[in-house]
Amino acid sequence: METEIKRRIRIIRLVLLIAVLVASQTISFETSGKLQTVNATLSSSAPFQYIVTILMENSGLCDVTPSLAAGCGSSSIQAPYLTTLAQTYGFNTHYTGIGHPSEPNYVALFGGSTLGISSDGNCCFQLNAPNLVDRLEAAGLTWKAFAEDASGSGTCNFMPPREGDHYPFIDFSDMKTSARCANMLTTTSPLDPEFVGALNGATLPNYVWLTPNDTDNMHSSSVAVGDAYLAALVPLILSSRMFTTQNAALFIVFDEGNDFCPTGNSSSDCVVAAWAGPAVKKAYSSSTSYNHYSYLSTLEASWNLPSLTSNDASATPMTEFFGTSPPPTLSASFTYSPSSPQIGQAVSFTSSASGGSTPYTYSWSFGDGSTGTGSSPNHTYSSAGTLTVALTVKDNGSPQQTKTSQQSITVSGAPPSLTASFAYSPSSTQAEQPVTFTSSASGGASPFTFSWSFGDGLTGTGSSVTHTYSSAGTYTTALTVKDSSSPQQTATSQKTISVTSPPAPISVTFTLSPSSPVAGQSISFTASASGGAPPYSYSWNYGDGSGTGLQPTHTYNNDGTYQVTLTVADSTSSTGTWVAPVVVGTAPLQDGFTYSPTSPQPGDNINFTASARGGTPPYSYSWDFGNGASASGASATYSYATAGSYTVTLAVIDATNRSNNTSQSLTIYSPAHPDFTLNTDQSTLNAQPGSDQSLAIVVTDIIGPSGTISFNATITPSGPQVSLDPANITLASQGSGSTSLIIDIASTTPPGPYWIQVNATNGSITHSITVQVDVAQHNQLPITGQGCQFCLGIVAIIAIPGLVGAVTLVTVRMRRRRRIAEVRDDAKKEDSNRVSRCLGRQLL
Repeated sequence: METEIKRRIRIIRLVLLIAVLVASQTISFETSGKLQTVNATLSSSAPFQYIVTILMENSGLCDVTPSLAAGCGSSSIQAPYLTTLAQTYGFNTHYTGIGHPSEPNYVALFGGSTLGISSDGNCCFQLNAPNLVDRLEAAGLTWKAFAEDASGSGTCNFMPPREGDHYPFIDFSDMKTSARCANMLTTTSPLDPEFVGALNGATLPNYVWLTPNDTDNMHSSSVAVGDAYLAALVPLILSSRMFTTQNAALFIVFDEGNDFCPTGNSSSDCVVAAWAGPAVKKAYSSSTSYNHYSYLSTLEASWNLPSLTSNDASATPMTEFFGTSPPPTLSASFTYSPSSPQIGQAVSFTSSASGGSTPYTYSWSFGDGSTGTGSSPNHTYSSAGTLTVALTVKDNGSPQQTKTSQQSITVSGAPPSLTASFAYSPSSTQAEQPVTFTSSASGGASPFTFSWSFGDGLTGTGSSVTHTYSSAGTYTTALTVKDSSSPQQTATSQKTISVTSPPAPISVTFTLSPSSPVAGQSISFTASASGGAPPYSYSWNYGDGSGTGLQPTHTYNNDGTYQVTLTVADSTSSTGTWVAPVVVGTAPLQDGFTYSPTSPQPGDNINFTASARGGTPPYSYSWDFGNGASASGASATYSYATAGSYTVTLAVIDATNRSNNTSQSLTIYSPAHPDFTLNTDQSTLNAQPGSDQSLAIVVTDIIGPSGTISFNATITPSGPQVSLDPANITLASQGSGSTSLIIDIASTTPPGPYWIQVNATNGSITHSITVQVDVAQHNQLPITGQGCQFCLGIVAIIAIPGLVGAVTLVTVRMRRRRRIAEVRDDAKKEDSNRVSRCLGRQLL
C-alpha cells in the first residue's frame, strides 16, 4: 500500500511540473507578443521611441543658465553641468511655465490643462479628466513614473514626499487602479538605482518620468546642489541600455521660474528646457516659443497620439530638436616653418581643418611640381623662387565637402656656411658646481640641432645645457651643431675648461674687548674667517642693532644678555655664521645644589654640592638642613638620625653682599615604611651649546607602593628645554622602572649652571632629585663647518643597579644639531671602532 501511495505522489508532482512549464511558456509567448505589439505602434521614422522626463523646480532660465541667453545680462556659469549638456545637445531659450505655484504646472504637463487647480496641496485621485497615461496605454505604449524617496511603491497608497504637488499621476481619478499603481515607483536619492535599473532592463518602458526630492530638484536647495545631482545622474541615463541601443530622448525641464524672459515678452515665465540623447540634434539651440503644453504636443506628434485638450492641440510641438544636424561647413588652412626657407632646407607644413565630418584626407601641391599627402608633410625645394602651395582637404560626409587653402612661399638661395660657438658660466669653474653652457649658431639653415661632449665621458643636447663636473681637472668641451639644409652642414666648437677643487667651508668666529663689558661702554668686536673664497664681507647683528666690517664697535645702553650673530660672505656668496651670547653688566645671582645619595636612609652620610652663577664672585655658602643643623662651604656632608621629610636650604652671598636662597625637599627613607626611591647615576652633566642629552631616572619599589608613577621636571633658570619620556610608568611591587630625562640645549644658550628638579609621584608620595647641567662656553667649531660625524657623538653607558642584582643600561647621548651620530648599546664592533678612531682610543 505504501509503495502505491508513493507512486501516485510522484505522478502528481510530474503533472504539476508540466503545468508550470506550460504556464511559463504561455507567459513568455504572451510577453513576446505584447512587446511586438508595442513596438509595432511606433514607426521607425518617429523622432524617438523612448523618452525620459525629469522635472526640476522653481528656478528661471536666467537663474540657471544665464550664459546661454544674451538677454540675461550675465556670462556667469551657475550650473556648469546643465550648461554644458544644453550646449552639447538641444536647448530652447523661450520655454515658459503655465502659472504658479507648482501643482498647476504638473497637472498641465500631464492633463493638457490646469483643470481648475490654482494652488498646491490638491490630492489625491480627484480629477476626472483624460490624461497622458490614457493616451499611452490606448496606443499600446508602456510607462513607469518614479518619485524619489516615496512610500507605498507599486501600490495605490503611493505617496511622494510632496504628494501630488510635484507628481501628477496621483491627481487623476482613473489612475487609481492596481495595474496603473504598479507603475508608480519609488527610487532612492541621489543616484536613483531603481530608476536607472528600469533604463537598463530587458523590457524598456516607452515613457519614464522622474520627480526628484526637494533637495535634488533645487526646490529647497541651491542651483549648484541641483546641478551636482544632474551631473551624477544624467551620465548614468545616457550610458544606459535605453540610450545606447535605442532611439531615445531625455527632457529636463523646470516647472516654474521668476516671471522673467530674456527674449520676447519679458514678463513671461521662461524656464530651462533641455533635450539630450541619441535622438536629439547636437549643438542645437532655438528661440521658438514653447510651453508645458508643447511637451504634450511633442509626444502626440511623435507617437501619433490624440490630443487631450485644445491647449496641447494648438501648442507647437518641439520636433525641430530631433534628427541629425547637418555638419558645419568644412574649413582648411595651413602654416609652414621656417617662414623664410632656403634651397635645400626642409620646410614643415602643418594643416588645420574643422567642420565637415571627420576623418579628413589631405593632399598638397608644393608649387614646384611636387605633391604630398598627410596633415603634416615636409618638403625640400631645390631652386629659389616664389611658389604657390595649395592644401586640399576632403571630409568623410555624404555629400562630401572639399576645401582648398593656398599660400605663396618664397625660397631663397643656398644658405651661408654654418658656424658654431659657445660660452659658459661661471668662468671660474669648481667641482660639484653647476656650469651653464650657452650655444650660438649662424649661417646654415634653421632649425639647428645641438649636441655636447663635456670631456668627462658625459654628453648633452640642446642649445643651452647645464653640467656639473664631479672632480677637479682640465676638460675639453665640444659643441656640435647641425643645420636643416640638404646637404646638411655641420660645425664644431671646442674649449678647454679648468675645473678647480672647491674651497673649504667658511669658518667664522669673533672676539670682543672688554670681555665683561658694562652698559654704556664701547665694545670692540673682531671677526675671524677662513675657508671659502676671499675676500670676505662681514655683517653683524648685535641683538639690539646691526653693523658691518671686520672690527666694528658697539655700545649697549642696558644690562642684559645679547645674542650676537656674525655672518661672513665670500666672493662666491657662500656664507658662514657664528652666534654667541654677550653678557653686559652683572647677571642676577642664582644658585642651586645637588646631593648624593638621592634616596638616603637614617645614618647615611649625605654629600651636598653647591654651585652659583651671576652676581660678583667669589661666593660664600651656608646650609640649613631643616632640623636645626647647619653648615658652610661649597660642599657639606651631613647624616640624619631619623626618617622623615626635611627642607634643605642653601644661602649664597656674593662679593657685593647680594644673596640668594634655594630650597629642596629631602626624604630620609625608613626601610620598614612603604615607599619608593628615586635615583640617577649622574647628578651633574657637562654640555656644549647646540647639543642634546638624556639621562635615566630610576624608580625602585620599597616594600609596598606600586601602580602609576607620574614624572615632571622644572629647570632654573630658564634656558634648555627639558622633557621626560615616558611621563608615566607602572611600578610593580618590589619592582623598578625608569624614565629618560631629555635635555635640549640650543646653540644660543648662555653658559653656566642650570638646575633641573625631577619629581616622581605615586598617590600621596612625592620624591624629587636635582640634576645640574653645566653649559660650556661656545666652542670654536663654525656652524657651517664639516666635522667628523662620529666625533660629534659622545656616548656613555651607565649601569644602574636594580632589585635582585638587575642592571639597567642607559645611553647618555650628546649630539650636535644637524650632525647626529647614533651609537647604540648593541652596535657592531666595526661601528664602535669607527667611533673610537675619532675619539682617539680603542673601545673594547
